[in-house]
Amino acid sequence: MAKDSILELIRFIVLTAHSKGYKGLWTIHLVKYLYLADYYNSKSEQKKITDWNWKFWSFGPWAVESVDFISEAVQNGYILAQSMPGVKRDDSPNESNDYLLFHSDEKLTDTELEKLGRAVLPDVRTRMALVARIGKFGFKTNPLLNFVYTNTESMAGVKKGDLLDFENLSWSEQTEVTIKPIKTKKLKKAKEIMARIKAEQPAEYHPPTGGYDEIYYAGMNALDAEDLVGEDEDGLIGVACVKDIAFND
Repeated sequence: MAKDSILELIRFIVLTAHSKGYKGLWTIHLVKYLYLADYYNSKSEQKKITDWNWKFWSFGPWAVESVDFISEAVQNGYILAQSMPGVKRDDSPNESNDYLLFHSDEKLTDTELEKLGRAVLPDVRTRMALVARIGKFGFKTNPLLNFVYTNTESMAGVKKGDLLDFENLSWSEQTEVTIKPIKTKKLKKAKEIMARIKAEQPAEYHPPTGGYDEIYYAGMNALDAEDLVGEDEDGLIGVACVKDIAFND
């Protein structure tokens, strides 16, 4: 990716965080989202967005170039930086940006932000996955680091100082989603309601495609009257396999 495109990617990450309600990102977060951009694009396109040499450092993936590009993004007005006081850590690989909060005063519409995203991350799965992670973690350090450590294959089995491997990454064909148990009595009640709805319909009745009638809403209101998820009684438990999901927690 060209230099200007990487600077625009940094801008996109900061603006996306802002659109999700976060006031800014620290260096550690911005660097990790740049890593995830490379990681996800390697899964989709078998190549990184950048040509950086990512290594495992004290706090996960780190590339010297990432900090240089962040500094340049500030210098060239792609993003803003607010200096925050702090104590320098002995094991930090960089001195300049450890306590800078990166943010933006741009006011992009959703359409404009989406257009920027498509320009810097053309692959839709890469873009959607990165946006989902930014929305979920923002500047929450521990959850973000835990995700990077335990959910990205490039970090598997590496030691401090090791180069990270982005080869042979791909999206899994299915993701298992555990379904929470539903209380037996609630499940029974739901079945009774649905049976009553069916019994009240004339034999020749066929609900219009795409529409919902009063009986449907009555049944849904009854089901919503109480929480179907239970803790005390065993009920319906299962695993849903959803094919080709981009966001695997």
